[in-house]
Amino acid sequence: GHPGWSPPALAGDAWRGSLPVALLLKLGKDMSPPSAELHPRAVVVVICAVFANCLFGAIGAYTDAKPLTFKGDFNPFKVLELPRSQSLPASDVLKKAFKKAALKWHPDRCKRTTPIEECEARMEEVKLAQDVLSDDRRLQQWEAWDEDRRNGGPKKD
Repeated sequence: GHPGWSPPALAGDAWRGSLPVALLLKLGKDMSPPSAELHPRAVVVVICAVFANCLFGAIGAYTDAKPLTFKGDFNPFKVLELPRSQSLPASDVLKKAFKKAALKWHPDRCKRTTPIEECEARMEEVKLAQDVLSDDRRLQQWEAWDEDRRNGGPKKD
């Protein structure tokens, strides 16, 4: 064992309610208050849990981030050359359309015939279109924006 050793991240009350500690408890590991001795395997589990928490927290922050902003007459269906529908396209159809558009507008491929700035802008549109068409909430957000745009802007109370 490691008598008297406790990691600084678990000092004080910082350990209470943290995801790594909750995972340790869920995995059946004995997690006592910070003054108790920690088994080296428990420390490895905590480190892995912290990494997973950071990774999935970042993914959650990305997906729940501020609302997307659309410009001009952006239409994800047109960008990816898909028929417009009220639902998300099948994942294999979306992947195929994204790949085709990405190959067409990737700056390394289209810079020979198109200015690099246009290639980069089109590639950003392709990425945004794929984001919108791969998530129901984002598709609804775009549909609301598109309706507002066609009706002369957002309605004010």
